Amino acid sequence: RRVHGYRYAMVCASNMNRSMEAHHVLQKRGLEIRSFGTGSQVKIPGKRLTEPNVYEFGRVTYEDVYRDLRAQDEEYYRRIGMLSMLERNIATKRAPEKWQTADFSNVANQIDIVICFDERVYESLVEDLMARGSKTMTPCHVVCLPVVDNTESATIGGQDAIKLVTALEEIDDLEEGIADALDRFQEETQKTLLHTIAFY
Repeated sequence: RRVHGYRYAMVCASNMNRSMEAHHVLQKRGLEIRSFGTGSQVKIPGKRLTEPNVYEFGRVTYEDVYRDLRAQDEEYYRRIGMLSMLERNIATKRAPEKWQTADFSNVANQIDIVICFDERVYESLVEDLMARGSKTMTPCHVVCLPVVDNTESATIGGQDAIKLVTALEEIDDLEEGIADALDRFQEETQKTLLHTIAFY
């Protein structure tokens, strides 16, 4: 166990909604937290279902997206909650980050516990960790806590993330205690988690 608790990452597809709500609420609690997306691009709803707004990871900040949506139709994007979501994101960190391009080669950057907010994200992330190969043999616990990708569900998901992380913070040895903590969380919330362990 690290002296100041564990290092966490919250992960969804675009690092816009679910992962950022959890990042925001956990950061306010003073935890060591990062967030990422696993998608090929950053996608958020557009004015038509078939035409999302699409941005490139590594080339866009939350401020850029905010300005773009305001220029397109400020009233519409305010009404559907996109602008308030981006205001939260801007207050939390600078830009969406892609998991697959993050550097975890240095032990100081390695995350202890990753929480993914849907099964596809979970599978992509585990696949990436396996493909990187085990160089330092530092364990990484990956948990899937499914949350529907809308603003209301993301708020509930953020509260569930607090509950889960609070339970994990009480464990002195993750390898020994994480299974029991996850079982208790599932019993209390009636939510089904997935869990696997990979190595950096």
